[in-house]
Amino acid sequence: MGDKAHIPIDLREYKILLAASRFEDDFESAARNYARCVAASAADEVGAKFTDRHFLATTEKVLFYDTPSFDFCKINNYVLRRREGSRQNDLTLKYRPPSIAVTHRGLVSSTFTRHGQSCDNVKLEKEIFLQNEPDHGGRREAYSQDNVIPGEVLARQNFVPPGTIDGWAEVFPVLSTLRDAAGKPLEGATPVVVVNGIEIEQIQATVGTLTFTGADGQEITAEADIGLWKNIGKNDHPEFLIAEFNYLVMSQDASRVEVSEEALTQCENYFEALQKPPRDAWIYR
Repeated sequence: MGDKAHIPIDLREYKILLAASRFEDDFESAARNYARCVAASAADEVGAKFTDRHFLATTEKVLFYDTPSFDFCKINNYVLRRREGSRQNDLTLKYRPPSIAVTHRGLVSSTFTRHGQSCDNVKLEKEIFLQNEPDHGGRREAYSQDNVIPGEVLARQNFVPPGTIDGWAEVFPVLSTLRDAAGKPLEGATPVVVVNGIEIEQIQATVGTLTFTGADGQEITAEADIGLWKNIGKNDHPEFLIAEFNYLVMSQDASRVEVSEEALTQCENYFEALQKPPRDAWIYR
């Protein structure tokens, strides 16, 4: 079940959007319920192992940046995100190419350095979504190049989110090359703002650990996370936006050994099992 064109994938992230209403009143209780009734049940069905995690939910602030015309995302396939919290504190530039063949990792390189060396941490990621939204529906896959700059590096650089493309290009030079819908270069003075004015508070928890095992006995593990996105900005959008269940699988272990295809097959089967009745009652419609 190799990926298209045999492109080496660093990690795979499986995501299922869930109904936010399930988690609004008591996030921790609902997350434990989902872990027990859905995540653990689906693991049993496919022969995987789900180990419960005792947890306390944490929160972080999440901001997405773009031009007022959404030139980053809609025209040029870039996503720019800032997370601030005790669990995750970073700045990410993500490039989702129109074709998997576009894998040049320099596309998301930054100017930040530590002791004269680049601070870039670029990964090639395959994201597997189940959204079930009326305008999208079903499973969708996307490949992206992600550069995650840690919070400690941002602090060392005295980082403050810039307000223009020129300012952001001093962090990620590729942003100076972007074009508008007409194919014209974007002006350096073009404003870059928080998308839709939405400031997101993400309430999240790691609810368990998944272990997938191949016929050869090789195991791969993934942390199972649940998050709830809450709109804390002053605008007309709903207070609670969406909830999500996700698990992330590294494509190589610490010794750089490729994970087994059999274990990845069980991982895929698990994603399908999460969608079966009655588990599908949690999925966002």
